[in-house]
Amino acid sequence: MLVYESEDFYELADELGILIWQDLMFACAMYPTDPQFLSTVRDEISQQVKRLKSHASLLLWSGNNENEKALRQSWYNTDVNFTLYYKDYVTLYHDTIQPIVQSEDSTHPFIMSSPSNGIESLQEGFVAKEPWSELYGDSMYVK
Repeated sequence: MLVYESEDFYELADELGILIWQDLMFACAMYPTDPQFLSTVRDEISQQVKRLKSHASLLLWSGNNENEKALRQSWYNTDVNFTLYYKDYVTLYHDTIQPIVQSEDSTHPFIMSSPSNGIESLQEGFVAKEPWSELYGDSMYVK
């Protein structure tokens, strides 16, 4: 279950010096981009960024968890209509969420997905050929 934690959680992290890599509540799925859904997304993101941005424990914002990887590896048969799913991915994370986060909070970095190849993903149009690669970004290989 995806939840934004309570104020007590963030305050305790602030006190203890624990850094929080804040994934937004989009994980392991493809999401629609119809106007009604995007409207609720805008409200959610704006409210949560305003609420959490002043916490010392906040390290960065991540637009989603594993959705770049899911799209590229076709976890949900996205290869059947990759162009549509890719367009929805860019619409949701780059065109909708990223501008809100950066407008509401200019002090913390925003990455579109975790894991990601960072600049490599950006240079490849927001979805890297291998966003899970241990050679770039924030992925690691563990045996």
